[in-house]
Amino acid sequence: MKKIIFGLLFAFLLIGLTELVLRLAGYSPYRKPFIDITFQPSFNHLPDPVLGYSLADGSFTVTSKVNNDSLVYHTTHRNGQRIIDTVQTDATAKSGEIVLLGCSYTYGQGLDDTATCAFVLQQKLKQQNKNVRVVNRGVGGYGPTQFYLLSGTIDSATTALVVINYAAFQDERTTLCRSWRKLVVPNQTNTANFATIRAPYFSPGAGVPQLGYRQMTYT
Repeated sequence: MKKIIFGLLFAFLLIGLTELVLRLAGYSPYRKPFIDITFQPSFNHLPDPVLGYSLADGSFTVTSKVNNDSLVYHTTHRNGQRIIDTVQTDATAKSGEIVLLGCSYTYGQGLDDTATCAFVLQQKLKQQNKNVRVVNRGVGGYGPTQFYLLSGTIDSATTALVVINYAAFQDERTTLCRSWRKLVVPNQTNTANFATIRAPYFSPGAGVPQLGYRQMTYT
């Protein structure tokens, strides 16, 4: 019994010393970041019965605050996609399309329209007189489930290339796990209530992945 008590006291002493050393080294306890995202003139997404949500057409100013840091950027959506040119192009005049599927990286979260990878790629192709149209179908929060659903809407006759931006952190979006829902919902309570959205996800099923839909709540 004495050994157990001694072991517990030693463990608590070690934890206390570790805490003291880390504090002296300049580290502070973890605090949940304060996140606030606002959209003007309105929320720039719409509920979508297939994808869960999609982009609303229009021009928007997004202000993102994380603790004491603030970021403001401007975004324009046309035909449910982020623009890739300041002048509306005629899709039928193009010999092929490069379709970009992805999440906020592809969409260009935090960037003005002209700084996104899709916009820059389109301008490079124009400079080289390439008759190819870039299509940015990236949306923040999308994952492999949405990529799969979007793939069925791509016209193979007019598409030259499909680029999928995959990252390992998107896996939790595929299954819509609780940690992902808990991360998204509380940070969207101002003008974007994601808890009301029915999002698609895959479950294992009987050896074959099954597509389903559920609310983005996490309680």
